[in-house]
Amino acid sequence: MTDNQIRELFDTVPFFVDNPIEVLRSSRFIRSMSHCDSASVNTGLIYGTANPVYQGMIWREFLSHGKKMKKNLDRFTVNPEYYLSHERSGTPPFFCFQDGKGYVAEDGNHRACIAKFFLYAQPSPLLHGVHLVEVQTDARMENLFSRLKRLLPPYCAVLPVHSRETAREDGPGWSIAFFDNSLRIENVRRKGYAAEFKADEIEEGLLPALCNPFKRRFGPYRNLLN
Repeated sequence: MTDNQIRELFDTVPFFVDNPIEVLRSSRFIRSMSHCDSASVNTGLIYGTANPVYQGMIWREFLSHGKKMKKNLDRFTVNPEYYLSHERSGTPPFFCFQDGKGYVAEDGNHRACIAKFFLYAQPSPLLHGVHLVEVQTDARMENLFSRLKRLLPPYCAVLPVHSRETAREDGPGWSIAFFDNSLRIENVRRKGYAAEFKADEIEEGLLPALCNPFKRRFGPYRNLLN
């Protein structure tokens, strides 16, 4: 879609028109996850989608070639108030915000794109009445996982352990859960030698042992690392 066509629809050409639509990637390690049945999201913070069909497109391309875009643009020109209303009929758009960045998780790719363009020039960028999941990942554990993959000997495998829920809060239409993360290290040439580690022990015990030949051979992790 050309700049003139975009300007005719939305009165302006936003800065992001040629940015690629990013990929929603699942995280191995989650600190918290919340759900809200009816939330408001900042469309300026929507960067991508879980739908592989649209990943990698630039926004103006999606505005032209989205499978259901013509139908949704026709509805927008008739009723732009839909994108300003707090009331939502039918299936609401479904968003996932991961570490502050927004993605369309399921329904609503075309409406999210239109909202992103339309609300850019409005007093508020908020789209109301949407279904929202917010995820905070465990960047510390992700970093430790990457470091261990580089430092461990080839006969040791490091594996994420399924996040364990430690607490939950909820109310009508919302919930939030908190998780604890750990890593499992297995010595594949010595059956039975495996252990799970939390972040503190990895930083204070395991990594120093891996970086010190004496500790690695004779320290408390010798059976695991040799």
